[in-house]
Amino acid sequence: MVASVRSTSLTGTSVFDCDGTSMRPTIMLFDKKNSGCWFGEDRKPTLDGDDLALWCALNQLLASYWADVDENGGRQAHEFYLPDGLYAIGNNRFEGQEKIEAFYTRRRAGTVMTRHLISNLRVLRQEGPRVRIGGIMTLYRAEGRSAYRRARPPAMIADFEAQCFPIDDRLWRFQSHVLRPFIVGGDFPASIMINPRNL
Repeated sequence: MVASVRSTSLTGTSVFDCDGTSMRPTIMLFDKKNSGCWFGEDRKPTLDGDDLALWCALNQLLASYWADVDENGGRQAHEFYLPDGLYAIGNNRFEGQEKIEAFYTRRRAGTVMTRHLISNLRVLRQEGPRVRIGGIMTLYRAEGRSAYRRARPPAMIADFEAQCFPIDDRLWRFQSHVLRPFIVGGDFPASIMINPRNL
């Protein structure tokens, strides 16, 4: 829901503040000119320009990673990790770039098309150069290489958490990328079906 604000540099969005006993709508304002956010009339910034740039950079890391998985079969997915990086989903742990590359090589043997959607991305904590992010990943799968016409529910909805590390001013890599399935449909994803010990 968008709230009307009489200013050329401000936009308002209605959000809900949950304090455990009530849910009250709050207006969150964003100052486009100065890249700041605050709640209501309090004008106390909750997101400054550097934080916004960080969020955008980490969003780009995730979007580029899943685009490679969906559109390129994950041929470069292992390059999004540090050499000793970890990709984990449920009980499956793919440790190191070689194991991650082997997983995506095995995954390409099938004819399944996928689309990974990311939502609720947030920066959880920054510890030195390392940043921890979290969000939700929704996976859609379909057999075949052409457009699939029958609608199917998501194959999986998972919470994720990632530790990200900068390797230069503009480039980030995963130190760890852990998905915790919340809902898994009957069409199990490859990341659950492929046993890391068999790679």
